[in-house]
Parts: sequence; structure tokens; C-alpha cells
Amino acid sequence: MPPKKALNPVLTSSHSHSYVSQSGLAAVLKSIKEHGLPETASRAGIKRAREAALPSELWTSVKVEMEDGPCKEIPLVNPCQLLQYMVSEVASFADFFRGKASRAS
Repeated sequence: MPPKKALNPVLTSSHSHSYVSQSGLAAVLKSIKEHGLPETASRAGIKRAREAALPSELWTSVKVEMEDGPCKEIPLVNPCQLLQYMVSEVASFADFFRGKASRAS
């Protein structure tokens, strides 16, 4: 009987830590192939990179009163400013959005 082919540990070793869909994993691997490895793989580093990719004026925060403790400040993206940013920066999104808006009126 021939020996089993060794599985690539990149594709099999992290399955017990969290879940990602097959299409999500394929998208991440494709991005790595096209752009190289990111400088960080930590959750905090990924969050900082995502926040740095958008202009700071898109970010805001809200204070939420907790039932059993102090208020918490939660960061979020202002949806109206994000829409304006996406229309001004991504031509395909602007075309799609304008098409939808013209059909609605």
C-alpha cells in the first residue's frame, strides 16, 4: 500500500482554532499570493491595518450604557461618510450605486 501523501500543514493545522469557509480561505491565500505576507497576523495588528486603510474622518464612536457596569465606548464607521468615500474612491462601486439610484427615482 503506498504511503499517504502528506497534507500541507498551512491548510490543515489551524482548523481547531477557528472556522473560516473554504471560499474565505481561498480568498486569503489568493491575496497572500498576489500581495505577499502581511507584516502582522495578530488580531490587534489586523484591526489597526484595517482602520489605517480608511481615512480617520470615517471613524466615530458611540457610548453605550451597560446594564451591569460602566459605559463602553464602541468605535464604528460612519455609514454616510463611508458611502461617500466609496463612491468617490471606487469607480465600479460608484457606477453600481449611480445605476441603482437612477432606477429608484
